This record gives sequence, structure tokens and C-alpha cells, in this order.
Amino acid sequence: MITGISEGKDDPAFAKAGEAMTKKVLEAEERTDLLEDAIDSFLVKLSTKDISDKDNELITALLKISGDYERIADHSINILEAAQRMQMANLAYTEEAQCELETITAAVREVMSLSMQAFAEQDLDAASRVEPLEQVVDQLKETLRNNHIKRMQAGKCSMEAGIIWADILTDMERISDHCSNIAGCIMDLQDHNMNIHESQRYQKKYDAQFKERFKEYQVEYGLQ
Repeated sequence: MITGISEGKDDPAFAKAGEAMTKKVLEAEERTDLLEDAIDSFLVKLSTKDISDKDNELITALLKISGDYERIADHSINILEAAQRMQMANLAYTEEAQCELETITAAVREVMSLSMQAFAEQDLDAASRVEPLEQVVDQLKETLRNNHIKRMQAGKCSMEAGIIWADILTDMERISDHCSNIAGCIMDLQDHNMNIHESQRYQKKYDAQFKERFKEYQVEYGLQ
């Protein structure tokens, strides 16, 4: 059974969507859009120069990573809007649902932290931890979706709140996906292979360390 594990940490963003939080998220998303435009323009111009294959690989990776960070910001706006919909409709979740949401929030926070560490420090160990945790986030999404369907069927949650719940889970899972893309770029740069999806498939199928970490994260986030 999924239980809340983020005791002592901040609540999920939707539970704090006051004016200050709204302003902070909107401003950060706008800055992210501007930075992505500036970075992409610079990298595209640089790619037209006489550069080495290694530098061209780096430019390709940075263009992909820039796009992933922009999409993470977009999904953050979606979560903020979900919070506003909850507040405007005066909706609330059960204590059980709150605990479940804290669990997936903690997992997404960790996967974001690992991917940022991997990018900022070129940390391959942090990068290798992202994909197994991303797979656990995928499992959490499905488990929490099914749990909430049962609550709706039992009359513990309204249909409107359930729709917002599904939207939040989808945005959480997609943030995790983009973190996986970022970590994959870092790992592929080291191997001079920018086929991220092929590398991820190989890691999941053959990497013993991946399987071990996947099981560890399943236990940490209440799936075993």
C-alpha cells in the first residue's frame, strides 16, 4: 500500500497555490521560455561554424536538454492550474489521497534533483539513477490512478476532483520523463551515442545495476 513518506517536507504545489506561489511559478516559466529561446538561437548559430564532431554532439545534446527543461516548466504550469481548479471548485482530497500525492511528489522531486546533478556536474552515477526511478514514477502513476478510481467508486471522491487527480499524475509522470531524457543525454555524450531511446532500452534489459536500483526505489516509494 502506498503511504505518505514526505513527512517534514513541503506539501505538493497544488496545496499551496496562493498568490505568492502562483507569481513565482509563472515568472519562472516565463524566464525558462526566454532562456530556451536564447540558448537555442546561440547553439544553432554555433552549429554553422567549423566545429569538431565532439562539439557538434555537445550542441545536439544541449538543444535536446534545453527543450526538456522548457517542457518541465510547462508541466509545472499545468500543476499550478490544477491547484487553482481545486481551489475555485472548493474541492479537497481524502487523507489517503494526500499521502499518495506526497509520495509521487517526493519521487519526482528526487528524479529532478538527480537529473539536475547529472547535468550540472556531468555526474554519470546520478544520471544512471534517473531511469530506474523514472520507471518507479511510471508505476506510481498507474497505482495511484487505480487507487483513486476505487475511491470514486466508493463515493469518497467526486468525479471532478478525480479528473484533476488524473491530470496531476500525468504531469508528474511527464516531468519525470523529461528528467530521464536529460540524464540519457549526459550518459550518451560519454559514449558518443545520441540514440537515447536505444540506450535506455539496453539499460533496462541488460544492466544489473539498473534492476537493483529499480527494486530499491520500489521499496523506498512503497510499491513493495
